[in-house]
Amino acid sequence: MKPTALLALPLLLPLLLASPALADDEAPPAWGEARKVCDLEDKQIKESSGLAASRRHAGVFWTHNDSGDSARLFAIDAEGRTRATLAVEGAQAVDWEDLCAFTWRERAWLLVADTGDNDRKREHVVLYLIEEPADLPATGSLRVAARVEVRYEDGPHDCESVAVDETSGTVLLVTKQRLSGRPGLYTFPLPEDLARPAPVLARKAAELNLPPLTTAMDVAPDGRLAVVLTYGDAYAFPRRAGEGWVEAFGRAPVVVKLPPRRQGEALCFGHDGRSLWLTSEKRPTPLIELPRR
Repeated sequence: MKPTALLALPLLLPLLLASPALADDEAPPAWGEARKVCDLEDKQIKESSGLAASRRHAGVFWTHNDSGDSARLFAIDAEGRTRATLAVEGAQAVDWEDLCAFTWRERAWLLVADTGDNDRKREHVVLYLIEEPADLPATGSLRVAARVEVRYEDGPHDCESVAVDETSGTVLLVTKQRLSGRPGLYTFPLPEDLARPAPVLARKAAELNLPPLTTAMDVAPDGRLAVVLTYGDAYAFPRRAGEGWVEAFGRAPVVVKLPPRRQGEALCFGHDGRSLWLTSEKRPTPLIELPRR
């Protein structure tokens, strides 16, 4: 459906809202040695393209397949078992590419990013906001609370890296460049009215000094650190005291060395922000933990 109007939302206000940030004299983030925790048992998880640590269920992660699957989410645990397989009612799986979990207005949410656009032809992409369930039945369904149509101010982009800074209610998107150019950071605030979310215009905040093939992103629960994934390593962007994401992404990132993966396109912080977790799109699908020092 072609939106008849777009709401051009302010860029700088949500970025500059006061929130916890790294102190000027704090050491840059450092990481321990990565370890494979397990392989996922579920053969239905063929291309784990998004990963998010549950805010309601300790030790549980959410994931989804890349394009070609139905609209559904899998809840998995750190032993590689599938705890729930839930259809998402009110959603279409055109090209799901990322997933994040966050707490907002004292409720636990999942955001599914239907933002893939390899040919850069989609007039708009879609974000699905879903309240995280209190129970995990083996099978069942979830309902979409809000379907948010997003258009970029400078035309279509392929995007596989989406995150939410829950300290300010800001959605961050990093585009995926294939051959030339730099990935771009785009942002907008979460909709005020989930019952009737207006279409939004994502404005470009910065060009990033990153490898072009960015595949996932997450923001730590305390809003102090963002990490962007590539097929090789990841790149961390800490925030200093009193600054917003524009300034943080404007500096050279801290390289996060990662082990080789077969097409790694999913990353998230653990529920406490003290570790990173990764999967891969190729089976067997590893679940990898990278602790912070």
